[in-house]
Amino acid sequence: KTGQSLTTVPKSLDAKVLYVKNQMRLDVYPLHPVSGVRSDGKVRPVIVFLYGGYFDSGSKWIYSTLARKLREHCNAVVVVPDYPTYPRGTIQEMSESVARCLMWTGENAEKYGGSRDHIWVVGHSAGAFLASYTLLRSMMAKASNSNTLPDYLCAQGVAGPPVSLVSSHG
Repeated sequence: KTGQSLTTVPKSLDAKVLYVKNQMRLDVYPLHPVSGVRSDGKVRPVIVFLYGGYFDSGSKWIYSTLARKLREHCNAVVVVPDYPTYPRGTIQEMSESVARCLMWTGENAEKYGGSRDHIWVVGHSAGAFLASYTLLRSMMAKASNSNTLPDYLCAQGVAGPPVSLVSSHG
C-alpha cells in the first residue's frame, strides 16, 4: 500500500534475518502451520529467489508480492536474500553471498516449514545468472572434493519459461 512503512513486517513474513554476520539480510516467507510435511505426506520445498537489477541495483523488498504469490502457488517456503550489488560487491562477492544464503537456508529450512532436501534456486535477470554461476561453482568445487553446499536444482530464466536447467545431481 502506498505510504506503508517499509519497516512494517507483514504477519506472513519473518523479515530481515541476518545470514552473513553484520552484512546481508534475507526475508523468509514461511508456511503456516510450520511443518515440513504437507497433510498429503509430501515434503514442502523451499524456493530461494534471487532478484535481478543489472548487478548494480535491486532489493529483496521489491519482490515481497512475488514471494507471497510463490509461497501460495507452490505451497513452498520462500527465501529472498539481498546480496552486495556493484560497486559494493564484485560478481565473486555476490556469488559468495548467495552461497552463504544457500547454506543458511539448508540449515534453517525445517524451522520455517520447508525441507533442506528440496531447495530450488531461481532468479530473474542478474539473479538468474548468480543462481547458475553459484551452483556451477559449487559443482566444480564438489568435483574437486571441496564443496560445502548441499545438492541443489536451479531453473534459470530471464523472461518466460525456464531456458536452461542445471542439476548438481549429475
